[in-house]
Order: sequence, then structure tokens, then C-alpha cells
Amino acid sequence: MKIKTAMTTAHRAQADGQTERQNRTLEDSLRCSISYHGNDWNEHLPMVEYAHATLVSSSSKLSPFFVYTGRHPKNPLGRAESDQPVARSRVEYASRFVQHRQEVIERARKNLLDAQEAQKKFYDRRRAANPFKVGDLALLSTQDLNISHATAETTLRSRKLIPRFIGPYPILELHGNVALLDLPANLKHISPRFNIDKLKVYNSNLIASSVV
Repeated sequence: MKIKTAMTTAHRAQADGQTERQNRTLEDSLRCSISYHGNDWNEHLPMVEYAHATLVSSSSKLSPFFVYTGRHPKNPLGRAESDQPVARSRVEYASRFVQHRQEVIERARKNLLDAQEAQKKFYDRRRAANPFKVGDLALLSTQDLNISHATAETTLRSRKLIPRFIGPYPILELHGNVALLDLPANLKHISPRFNIDKLKVYNSNLIASSVV
């Protein structure tokens, strides 16, 4: 299947937003189905699962069930119809099954690549050039940081009053749009990798304080 593990950065919709969006869709489906007291949610799982499995993806142009099994699921309200002729032997059935699965996977892969290319072109039109290079000093946004992390270098403990950016911190490495920061000891327990949209160029002529 050529499936590979890919690491992502936290709080980055372009990285793990699809999974989060899918989870939210399933939650919304259950929320609309359960009773007022919410104690019958498990009774609605089969219906929600069926609806999700048969929903055609706008990217792959196929349903998850069809990509996974190579066939459409049985309709709960009627008999399933198949456009596949009946195989005359097990060998013929196995050969036809393998060929059909390969065709489905290739079709889904091609549709996904086409969708990714279209999404990339749309994203690149709004994307600014990377203003950072290794060795630069960068300010880190506190928007997605835990309150204890965001206030590690201040005496403030209110989310509304903490600075929007902290730092600056040296950039040790750059991998595409992901920067590795040299964080101080009191921030070593969080991941030092951040997307550049969470960073701000540090200008020593304009910013005298280490916290802004």
C-alpha cells in the first residue's frame, strides 16, 4: 500500500487539520442524532459509521469503504447490486479481485494527487516567502502555548495580559517552513519545532525587551 509515517507540528491546520476536521464531523453527526440526555449515543454509531464510510470524498472521488474493500457496501434498505460478473473459478475470482483492488487504489491515488496539486496552488498564492534563515533571532507566538509555558519568562498569570510573543530565540535549523528554536531551560519540556507562521522577525532596533 506504500503507507509511510509522517511527523507533523502541533497547532498546524495544514498538517493535521484533516484528521481534526473529520473527528469534528463525526462528533457533529452524533450530536444531531442522540437524545436530549445523550445516553443513547452508542445506538447511533452504526448509522454514523455507515454514513461516513459511504460518503464520497471530494478529493479521492471515492468513498472510504470502496477504497478499503474495492466494493460498495450493502444498502440496509435493499439488496446490494454488483456490476461485476460472477467468476467461474477461485483463481479467476482472486485474479479479478487483485486487479480490481489495484485499479481502485490507483484511481484514488491519482484523484488525491490532483486534489493536492490544486490545493497547493491555492495555498501558494497566499503564502509569503520565508523571511528566516539559520542563525536569525525569532519571536515565538504565545497563542497556542500552555499558559504556564507562555508566562515562563514573566510574572503574569493571566491569558489576557500575557505578551503575544516571547523571545527572541535563535533558529538552529530550518526544514521547509518548520524551524528548530534554541529554547531556554525553562521551556525545554516543550517541542522546539514550530511552523514559521508562529514566529515573528526580531528587530533589535525596535524591540529592546526580551518579552513583547
